[in-house]
Amino acid sequence: MKKIFLILVVAISFGLAISSCGNKKAANSQATTTVAVNPCAQQQLEVQNLLTEIGNLKAENAKLQADLECCESKLPAAKTSTAKKPATTVKATPKPTPAPAPTQTKSATKPTPRTNTKLTNNAVGATANLDYLRQDGDIIFCAQANNREDAYFPHYAMQHGVLFSKAPKDNQIKGCNWRVEPTEFYDGDYGVTVDGTFYVADNIIQQSLKAGSLAFETPLRIKCPYTTWIARDMTLEDGYWIFRTQRNTQNTK
Repeated sequence: MKKIFLILVVAISFGLAISSCGNKKAANSQATTTVAVNPCAQQQLEVQNLLTEIGNLKAENAKLQADLECCESKLPAAKTSTAKKPATTVKATPKPTPAPAPTQTKSATKPTPRTNTKLTNNAVGATANLDYLRQDGDIIFCAQANNREDAYFPHYAMQHGVLFSKAPKDNQIKGCNWRVEPTEFYDGDYGVTVDGTFYVADNIIQQSLKAGSLAFETPLRIKCPYTTWIARDMTLEDGYWIFRTQRNTQNTK
């Protein structure tokens, strides 16, 4: 680029010189007409040589430019770094599955509501401990409906889904007995009072027999250590089947 600029400067200088030579020639031609002198011939020759040299320089510059472009085309292209960061995989945290709402199961028969308490008769002077009713320290008894061997209570009621106010005791043989302690009042569905009176709610018997598709035909009968496990009839009074022992007014302590 510097060479080209220098050549242009030289060309402009010689152009000015030629112009000035032309002016001098005109002035000399006006001053004298006798001597034909061309003082710019030498300068014109030099200018011609310079123009030739300029042409040669242009050709050389074009050649150099072509060589430069050729070399640049052969250079390997610069690789740009396009490395990507490894993608970070984030595991989606599974949402907890909501637990299903608990379903309430209904029993085949509804539990029997607690029976209203009732004051017993002849409770005064009774044997509160009732040792004469106990076997191995426990007061236990069962009841038989319709004189049937497959209709003993509480086992029959439990087989048909009827519930009691107090859980019966398993007799470890083939059924269940009621195990009770003496109370001053009728308390719940079954029990014994301080005067030695056993009682069983009639609605429990009726409900159980109905669940087993049986009709109530004969009086309920009791079996216990006091009866030496022989069935004895009970009496229905005010919604309860009762059995009064023979010692409810004796042996007070």
